[in-house]
Amino acid sequence: MCNSSKTLATQKYYYIFIQSTSKKIYNEEYIVDTSNNDKVFISGFLYTSFASFSFFSSFYLLLPVIPLYVVKLGGTPSDVGIALGLFPIASILARPFIGVYADTQGRKLYMIVGSFIFLVSAILYSLTAVLLLLFLLRLLHGFGMASFTTSSSAYIADIVPQHRRGEAMSYFASANNLALVIGPYIALTLVGTDNGFSVVFYIAAVLSGISILLVLPVKDTPLAAKQNQKFFDKALYRREVIFPSMVIGVGALTYAAIIAFLPIHAQSIGIANPGVFFTSYGLSVIGSRVIASKLIDKYPRPNVVVFSAIPMLIAVAMLAFTQNLVQLILVAILYGIGLAFLLPAAQAFLIDRVQKEERAKALGVFFSFLELGIGGGAIVLGLVAEYYGYRSAFIVASLIGACGIGFFQYGVRKNW
Repeated sequence: MCNSSKTLATQKYYYIFIQSTSKKIYNEEYIVDTSNNDKVFISGFLYTSFASFSFFSSFYLLLPVIPLYVVKLGGTPSDVGIALGLFPIASILARPFIGVYADTQGRKLYMIVGSFIFLVSAILYSLTAVLLLLFLLRLLHGFGMASFTTSSSAYIADIVPQHRRGEAMSYFASANNLALVIGPYIALTLVGTDNGFSVVFYIAAVLSGISILLVLPVKDTPLAAKQNQKFFDKALYRREVIFPSMVIGVGALTYAAIIAFLPIHAQSIGIANPGVFFTSYGLSVIGSRVIASKLIDKYPRPNVVVFSAIPMLIAVAMLAFTQNLVQLILVAILYGIGLAFLLPAAQAFLIDRVQKEERAKALGVFFSFLELGIGGGAIVLGLVAEYYGYRSAFIVASLIGACGIGFFQYGVRKNW
């Protein structure tokens, strides 16, 4: 009987050993922490950042062009709002699923999927001459954004040290902002040439393809347990996730006002190439991130969020009264300074509050609220612009954003 007990004990420990070393089991305690070093600029970070730059270069080429393309096809201001609003709405619908898949099937796969969808969408834009088809393409394009950004942000969070997470998020976001510096200006310059829209669409497709090639060398991080992952679970409504996500969603209304109406508004006041705004704004973000990368981890995240939102709200309100290029550039710089701190601080604030195996899913919720603010804001502000003018849309966006920051400050005090 004693020998039998020893045999059973041996079998038990052998079974546990097999369970712990099997590649098919992905329990949290066996996930290797890839962020146990003190470095940020490792190969995975660099490849993903360059891939993100190429991906967002494709995105920012199309960002200011879509409103003008809608107008070319006979659309109204509300149609512009719908075209821009459908993109993030599609992304919102996809993110809960993408988050689970990226946690259980790999971040790398869904970075590639997102880039491939961007490539296909850009090509199909060039073949579209009907608003309804354009609206459908905006839905497809939005799925690509959800796939790439959710998985790439989670991947960066996986591989960088926790105490430098805010800094790493800031550097990573700078790759996106560098794309903003050049993308809109080039796009709006090309649109004025023969076949300009088609040229922009095909360049965007090529950039998406380059993004795929840059993701291929990336070594994926360990996976979460599939049996513990659900599409709709408590991560979607826990206050640790919902609170920072709601705040960033309300703040995104300011961005919705800019991407939807600034190109048209700028041309209405005699500025031939509104891409100057996006270039100035992007340079401002990149320059400010040099400082932001150090301060985000030095000061409490909520304080950084609040103080970074103030210049953004002022800048959007100022757009309502902008009359010339110099004023437009000043507004862009002010808005860029605020955004340089806000987004990485809010992301780091969220990631600090959730478990590692929930990161992609939590970031999916976070970006869903961000895009809900952009998409819903574009549609609502489109109606405001159609009935009361673009200036009124900018003022309304600033006021709603101010309410969101007030709500955030209240929630922090209540320890939400």
